[in-house]
Amino acid sequence: MSGRGIPPQPTILPLIQAYAAVLTPPVAMSSANGGPPAPLVELASRVAARPRAKRLLGGDLADSDMVDVDVSERLPPQVSGRGGDPRGERLSEGLVRAALALPTLRRHAAMAEELEYSMRRRAPLWTPAILAILDELALDVTPTLERLLAAWFVLVHLSAPIDHWIDDDTVAGHWSRLHPAERFEVVFALKDEALAAPYETGVTPAMARAVTELASSTFTAAVGAYFDIVGALEVRRPGELASRLYLHEKLVHWKAGCIYRTLATLLAVAAEATPAQRQAIEEFGFTVGCSIQVLDDAGGIWGGGGDLARDRIILTFPLLYALAVPARGRDELAELLVLPQSSRNADRLLALLAAVDSIGFLEFLIERGRQRCAESLAPLHAETAERLLAWTDRYFRRAV
Repeated sequence: MSGRGIPPQPTILPLIQAYAAVLTPPVAMSSANGGPPAPLVELASRVAARPRAKRLLGGDLADSDMVDVDVSERLPPQVSGRGGDPRGERLSEGLVRAALALPTLRRHAAMAEELEYSMRRRAPLWTPAILAILDELALDVTPTLERLLAAWFVLVHLSAPIDHWIDDDTVAGHWSRLHPAERFEVVFALKDEALAAPYETGVTPAMARAVTELASSTFTAAVGAYFDIVGALEVRRPGELASRLYLHEKLVHWKAGCIYRTLATLLAVAAEATPAQRQAIEEFGFTVGCSIQVLDDAGGIWGGGGDLARDRIILTFPLLYALAVPARGRDELAELLVLPQSSRNADRLLALLAAVDSIGFLEFLIERGRQRCAESLAPLHAETAERLLAWTDRYFRRAV
């Protein structure tokens, strides 16, 4: 991909500067903007001072909402809705039924099993947040809404094997036995069926607009996938760090941010929410989505994701941060990342990331995301904001 023009300054740069400023010893970064704002430095200082035992654990980091599921592992749900609000249990079951009703799944039993397991893990995770938004918007759960939300879950689920194909990772046997073109035929069929399903129970004009919003988001995410396919963020590809930071930020927006903002958009459009309500919950969904990508990137290195063992290393949040901080060892890190996998010293890479507390920086990003969530939810009822922030804390397993 040829680069033209000077990219705008990525919004993550002041965050990198803030965390670098609280390292031991501090690392000063030259900046045209006069340095990071004091509130960011204060937040970074609080996160950096936390005992290791109070931080997010590596095993948890591997288990984000975006990680593909292996049915054989039978992992427990992250945040179970069972034993809680009966409305959440009913909604979760309705979403599972709607997802499994897609015709293509009748011809692919293993895929149906995979999707059911994914839905039974993910639906209870998300239903408390969905119910909080539904109550704010005074929107009832109907069969059409269940199918609309199930379509979102199906598309999120399908993004996982697609990412695995792009990254040339191992996929489940029922996918690998298909010809690559046939895999996409199955994905396209499931996508079309999921988007058509709400119409089978009758849609209001507002619901029809919500389906259009969901379809639109799939194209946005596809653009992000294109950049992955062409290897725009591969370490071996030439490019200035500022340009890589900006492109990575946009990819996070186009993919993770877009995916989870769309969930909020569906509910807002279906309920014909006020502009203030829609903006608040969309900003909340977008911010949560970007934080989920942070969690996913952390799991790729410290949670067993194997990002440092790939033939082609892709620049993610922790790597970009470590390459941006002008600390001792940065040049060595850059050299190690371009080596072939067989010559790459993974333990040394981890040590260089630890030297600038890369995992602490990721936790700082998640904490900053929580602040932004609280800011975005201010226009909503206080009870709604409280419920959504409590859900956010459970999702990211805050131990402090």
